[in-house]
Amino acid sequence: MNVIKVNSPFEVGRTDIEEIADLTTRAHLMLNIRDVIDHNKWSQKQAATVLRTTQPRISSLKNGEASEFSVGMLITFLVRLGYTSEVTSSKDKIQLELKK
Repeated sequence: MNVIKVNSPFEVGRTDIEEIADLTTRAHLMLNIRDVIDHNKWSQKQAATVLRTTQPRISSLKNGEASEFSVGMLITFLVRLGYTSEVTSSKDKIQLELKK
């Protein structure tokens, strides 16, 4: 039996590193938003009000439908949850930090 080792579940069946990076980033952001919603015990309707979106969009977010959201929209949601974003860069690294 051959075993294939991957760093992310998004690597399975994909070879496009840009697509893998995008999906991984969106998944991380979505998990953080979902954690805030769950921590506050908000219904999908309450979360939609806070995030200024619709309940079906919150359902998509909670169901992990990454293709429904851009990285920009997810960052906007995090800002609406009270986070600030800061981007720093150096020669070999770009870092996005979200702080509450």
